[in-house]
Amino acid sequence: QYRDWLFRREGSATFLDVTPTELLDLNADHGATWVDYDLDGDLDLALTGVADDGMHHLMQNLLRPEFSGHSLSVSVLDENGRATRAGAEVRGYAAGTDILLGTRLVDTGSGYDAQSDLPVHFGLPGAQPVDVAITTADVIHAFWVPRLAGKLDAVPGRVNVLRIEAGSPGRYEGLGSEYNGPGYRDHRFTVVAHDPAGWDRFLQDETP
Repeated sequence: QYRDWLFRREGSATFLDVTPTELLDLNADHGATWVDYDLDGDLDLALTGVADDGMHHLMQNLLRPEFSGHSLSVSVLDENGRATRAGAEVRGYAAGTDILLGTRLVDTGSGYDAQSDLPVHFGLPGAQPVDVAITTADVIHAFWVPRLAGKLDAVPGRVNVLRIEAGSPGRYEGLGSEYNGPGYRDHRFTVVAHDPAGWDRFLQDETP
């Protein structure tokens, strides 16, 4: 019997051990399958082991609804609509770029609790759209974050709304692109897109 582990990715290269005590007590050593059992957009965890009761447990993911729906499931079928492409690789890219969001392998069952075809699942962190209210107190400016959205003018006495959406967490450079006097080239700013865990930390300590 080996210890079970559950890791959560923190940032781009760090993984944090978040194994709950309840999971350790199950001794689930014969199968672990991630599947969206309740069809709410996030992955639940099915576990099997060698306990006396012939255990087969389902751990429900209680991710908040505003985050759980930001995902993509892909089923790979042949020309006859059958799931015969086990071992196929599916890659997800940020739209219009070569930025790789993730890669998955089609698996028809690699444990005691997964002897069927399942879709591959991609979580899409940072995909919540944000509406930015744009105005100014003096002359016309222009709000522009090239990697997130088009340009929109800031007009005195008016509020314009621009919807921006980041495909992944990170820092996105923006600028005021309208000539409005000396020094306008230095009118720059940064948009920071967080994953859910990073956003919670930001709300707690109010630092980017």
